[in-house]
Amino acid sequence: MDRNQLEQEKEIREMLRRADRHADRSGNLRRETLRKLIELAHSPSPSVKSLVASNIKTYIADFPDLEDDAINAVYDLCEDPISKIRIEGYHAIVQVSRMQRQWIKRNADVLVQLLQSDEPAEVVVVKKALLEHLDMDPQVTLGVLCDQITPHDEPMDEEEKAIRERLRSLVLAFITGEARRSILERHVSDVHCEGILADGLSQAIAKLPYSDVDLIVRNILLALPSYRSYSSRGDKLLQTILARARSTLAQDLRPAAHPLSLPSTRPYLALAALVSLERRAGHPLHIVRFFCSTLINRMAFSRLDQETQLIVIHSLAEALEVVTSDVKNFNHALSEELLSVHNQAVDASVVPFEWLAESMSRGADAWDDCRKLLLAALQRHRENAWSPPIPMAAALRKILGAAQFQENRSEHSQVIQDLIRSLLSTAAKPPLAQSASNTNVLEGKGSTDNSTPATLKRKIDQRDDSLPPRPAPVAPLIQRQTGGTSSRAAEAMRKTLSTPNGESRAGETSSYLNKKTRMDSANGSRPTTPSLLSRLNGSMTPPVLGLPPKPELQIRGRGREEQRLPSPELNKAPVGGYSIKGAAKATNQRNDEETSNARTSLLDRLSGSSDALAGRIEGDFGSRRKKKKGKGV
Repeated sequence: MDRNQLEQEKEIREMLRRADRHADRSGNLRRETLRKLIELAHSPSPSVKSLVASNIKTYIADFPDLEDDAINAVYDLCEDPISKIRIEGYHAIVQVSRMQRQWIKRNADVLVQLLQSDEPAEVVVVKKALLEHLDMDPQVTLGVLCDQITPHDEPMDEEEKAIRERLRSLVLAFITGEARRSILERHVSDVHCEGILADGLSQAIAKLPYSDVDLIVRNILLALPSYRSYSSRGDKLLQTILARARSTLAQDLRPAAHPLSLPSTRPYLALAALVSLERRAGHPLHIVRFFCSTLINRMAFSRLDQETQLIVIHSLAEALEVVTSDVKNFNHALSEELLSVHNQAVDASVVPFEWLAESMSRGADAWDDCRKLLLAALQRHRENAWSPPIPMAAALRKILGAAQFQENRSEHSQVIQDLIRSLLSTAAKPPLAQSASNTNVLEGKGSTDNSTPATLKRKIDQRDDSLPPRPAPVAPLIQRQTGGTSSRAAEAMRKTLSTPNGESRAGETSSYLNKKTRMDSANGSRPTTPSLLSRLNGSMTPPVLGLPPKPELQIRGRGREEQRLPSPELNKAPVGGYSIKGAAKATNQRNDEETSNARTSLLDRLSGSSDALAGRIEGDFGSRRKKKKGKGV
């Protein structure tokens, strides 16, 4: 040290001695002393700068107009080339904050910047200074720390961005390390301090990378009193984490040629499970809602690999179990929302059930997850008589079969069987099973069973009891047996009754007779009708030429029996009365059969046809003569 520096140090010490004895705290002597200290902060003498660092705090409070210059002089000491002077400057900052509390925020911000020091010894002093600021004013200091953690939206160049990221990591390390005990044990008991820390860090995790988010949530937030049970802050934290998961999911679900593992989304889902299911800080209904709106659908779920599918189902089952338990408590503050989310999850559970039906051999976790999903479905059934839809019921039947096979290998096997049976007792039947029971053998109409043949109901006509009954058309009735099906019987019936053109022979015969009747009526003659006596005695009538004989209905099929209606008794009056309609037709049918059996040679058939034709011509001629005579009269 040269002579000038020694004289300068001697001069400043004398000035400080006289200023301390001066009675006027705001007099000119003390003012000049403060000015001299500000000037000597840039002295080349380390001893002089040490005097400045240790004495400047005494004069700042007395001269507000010189405060800024005095604080800047202290900050210059913190940037001195000599490490010893820098450390004395750090101590000076703490002393200034103790004397002037309005400088705590600014000084804390400077100390945060000083965490970037490359000297480990200096970093220790800076952290100690920050801890002292926490004790002096925890609300202000915590606000400064959170502000340094939260990323800002203003544009920055790459260098500035790198500096801020490094500083953020240093602050996070300080909060979760040296300051954690002080914060949790002494300061967060104050509601205002806890609110500042919780709100500030919650805003930060909405923008930070996952590594920082995980560090904040696990080491700070979940240790706060507000997150030790379900609370609005816990729900807000959980929703923030799930929002980050949703944003990363959009990237993970981009088209790919291989099954997806969701590498960016799964860490957030694990953190959400920690917050909600393990620590119970946020309600699991938010997790259930997230899965129902994103991954529990066939399109998204089918794109995941098997490990990720199992993780998704396990997380859903765990969260849904808590929701199901809370649905029973109608006094819960979220009862309406819980019921809505619960029902939504049960509706979406068809996808997990279908997957579990094919994967029940994967381990005990799959059985336990299935049990939790079944309990949720059963709870909904008890609340509003809900029944599982057909796809879910089909999956449950597969799971039931697997549970019966694994009955002695899984502790949840019997419980799962009982739950599934309770649900399937009210499940909707498949449409095919319903329609099969209502299928009729003849054209699919009516209803049949295994023992009762199909019958055709007709309206009873009012007839004269003195006439014989109209012969009823004899149609074979098919008796269904266990081995046959209604569709095969109906197909055989249609093949037997139909012509190659697809038209019914009976229909052709009926239309032919109707047409002939109209033609005869137009010519003024009526068709020859056998008398009542001939019908009763079964007299023979020549067959009408041109009409093909009626084929006998025969339905071939294994195990089918042909039933015929009993013939009416002649001596007993029928219930509906007698009718002469259809008697001639029945007689002609019998005569055709007898004639065809009696005449075997071609000559006999030709002569018979000629006789019948001659009779018809003679009958027609006689009727025309009678008609002419009638006109003449």
